[in-house]
Amino acid sequence: MLSKKEIQFIRSLKLKKYRQQHGTFVAEGEKWLNEIIQTQHPVQHIYLTTQLWFDKLYSIPAYRGKVTLINDKTLQKISQLKSPNKVLCLLNQFTPVINQTLLKKHFTIVCDDVSDPGNMGSIIRSACWFGYPQIICSPNCVDIYNAKVVQATMGTLLKVNILTTPLIPLFDQTPNIPIYVSSLNGQSLQQLQPVKPGFLVIGNESKGVRPIILNKTQHLIKIDGSGQAESLNASVAAGVLMYYFSLPKADD
Repeated sequence: MLSKKEIQFIRSLKLKKYRQQHGTFVAEGEKWLNEIIQTQHPVQHIYLTTQLWFDKLYSIPAYRGKVTLINDKTLQKISQLKSPNKVLCLLNQFTPVINQTLLKKHFTIVCDDVSDPGNMGSIIRSACWFGYPQIICSPNCVDIYNAKVVQATMGTLLKVNILTTPLIPLFDQTPNIPIYVSSLNGQSLQQLQPVKPGFLVIGNESKGVRPIILNKTQHLIKIDGSGQAESLNASVAAGVLMYYFSLPKADD
């Protein structure tokens, strides 16, 4: 049985200011629990409705977090989902820094004011799938610990180095790293040769990439299409670009 204070604390984490204040975020579902076990990410507390998972966690020598067995009614009270799924985890937020080695050796995904939680979650998941180890978000992006973002990542949030920082100072401090931005006025991907690791910028869903960043961009690139849609969804465009830049090139 959880106390009222404990329930109130968990429910308060729906709001960004309390997540930041406590350095804590909520992740739910058995898929997330598997990822936590695999990555050994620091855990504050795990709440379970199944004895099977309860026994399994205590059988893992490296596991050091608290585990509490609760009923479905209690899970419903603390869950951020419409249909809770057996498990709710309280996890420590990351304290990431920009990895300079990754900047030089890999493409870095840059999210410029991406505001939709589903898009952000999909971008993180795609980055993990295609092997992009680092994502940098502008301060006006949706919080990566937003419940919808967390669930959309399906646990891949733990496997990518993600941080938030102002983009213009970052670009000014790394003048030798090229910037690639998707634009309807850009050069076709198929004509872009050769390429070297740089920043791959994904813009806001409705406004695109900000002009201040476009002015610093060396490479405007376009995803060719044969249909009549005005544009691609931000996360879909990001996935196409990530796939293309992950392909081996002739001069590799």
